[in-house]
Amino acid sequence: METCYFTSMDIYVKKDYRQVLRIKFDLLKKVDKSITFAKMADFMRVQKPYVSKVLGGSADFNSDQLYKACEYLKFNDEEYEYTSLLLEYERSQFKDRRAKLLKHIKDLRHKNTDAGKSLPSSTQMTTEEFDTSHFVDFYLDPLYSVLHVLLTIPKYKNNFELITKSLLINEERLEAMLQKLELMKIIKRTKKGIQVIIPSLHLPRDSKIIAPHLKLKSALCNHKKGDLPFSKKKAFSVTFSADDDAKNKIAVEFNNFLEKVQKIASEAKPVDCYEMSFDLFPWT
Repeated sequence: METCYFTSMDIYVKKDYRQVLRIKFDLLKKVDKSITFAKMADFMRVQKPYVSKVLGGSADFNSDQLYKACEYLKFNDEEYEYTSLLLEYERSQFKDRRAKLLKHIKDLRHKNTDAGKSLPSSTQMTTEEFDTSHFVDFYLDPLYSVLHVLLTIPKYKNNFELITKSLLINEERLEAMLQKLELMKIIKRTKKGIQVIIPSLHLPRDSKIIAPHLKLKSALCNHKKGDLPFSKKKAFSVTFSADDDAKNKIAVEFNNFLEKVQKIASEAKPVDCYEMSFDLFPWT
């Protein structure tokens, strides 16, 4: 299988519209060998040497030419918006307009390099709907997420004694949690046992409960990790200096890593429950 060195998220790391065009060209070329710069120039109604000059950095497309280039390279609406903003930012001579354009560029960059973007939620709810739903209780008690996963594992799902032992809770507490999961329609009890209806759930990144959820989950995980021998756990933490461009590249790799982990986990046999967390944030 041919290796693809770029993903669509790499587009939003770039600060030059020419680099975005080259990435999109390379991505499209891997699935459609008929794509060429000569055909792109014909589609744009310009000369091929002119396209080469622009991509080489010695000339610029105007707005209409960029539109046609993006149309030929099958940009979606948001990719086109981001690329055209880069062009307008580069050409603008007004400080206040450049500041507004840059803010818009950064908003799109953040949105499309956010780790949560590559992991869509199993429930299609707005943030407002989510924050007024029973799902809030799920995230304000981090044990729910662990129980949720355990119920997808055959050796745990109908063995309540093993679950209570693993979570260090009593039977009454477990029953109350199961009732809550039923109310949320995450699980359903049948004659054959518990059926997990929603296999994965993701908290909207702009939810009002995300901060308390992260603090509670971190406290629970730190407590659990403290009880484990070093042979059973991995830990990673680093403080480093970089620029904004490097940080965005790392964010893309972060997303790529999460996609790989999700694929590996989804194809694995559900034998045990694991926890993994990484952080990437600025101190200043």
